[in-house]
Amino acid sequence: MSQNNQSSRIHNDLWERAIPIKQGRYRFGDKSLVEEYNALLDSKPGAFSALGSLANAMADMIDGDPPIEPEIRTTPEERNRLGELASLIDNHCIKRLQQRELIAIGFSIPRHPDDPPRIIPPEILARGRLKFDSNKVIGDGLQFHAVRIFPAEALNTASSEPNRPGRPSKRDLIKKVYAECRNEGLIDYTKPQKAAIDVIKSRIQTRYFDEYGLGKGFGSEVIRDCIADDFGQRAKDQKL
Repeated sequence: MSQNNQSSRIHNDLWERAIPIKQGRYRFGDKSLVEEYNALLDSKPGAFSALGSLANAMADMIDGDPPIEPEIRTTPEERNRLGELASLIDNHCIKRLQQRELIAIGFSIPRHPDDPPRIIPPEILARGRLKFDSNKVIGDGLQFHAVRIFPAEALNTASSEPNRPGRPSKRDLIKKVYAECRNEGLIDYTKPQKAAIDVIKSRIQTRYFDEYGLGKGFGSEVIRDCIADDFGQRAKDQKL
């Protein structure tokens, strides 16, 4: 395989396993900021949706206590804080991209059918150039779309890997990680199976990033099916 073909294969593989920047900024964002952002969203289901925005606008126009469901209403302070958090999360992602802790990859425009995705130069990754909600980067006369991001160490790993005929199945990986977590005492058989599923999924996301990719094939029901027999028996033994 030529060097160009090898590079194209690596980039295609990395793009397939990377995460669109719209979601990736939260996946790779500052943990405390992301947790606060999600907690605020969860505290008011629907409040920050289009319906919630309409309800807020109506509430602002009505004196007193308007007859609008409280779960779709927010205070100005809550809306301001959500905006602040979103901005801080975006800035943190941009900083990590510029420092090459994260790598952005996408397709340059104009794009030809056979064009592989390209690594985006960190110097053009700045606020105003990253269009997070549309997964685009525009700057210095360059345009990229379908932009995704991944940790820099994944690039180093991919570059050193030989061509492989295939990867282990996702079910095999799930069973392997379950065994790891079980042997390390991370599985609590006195708790519902969902707790074990969350532990396994978290381990796969953090330690097996390349295999996890966008999470396809690692849903809770798949994990449940892979561990159900062993988990059920051990949970039963725990009660004896």
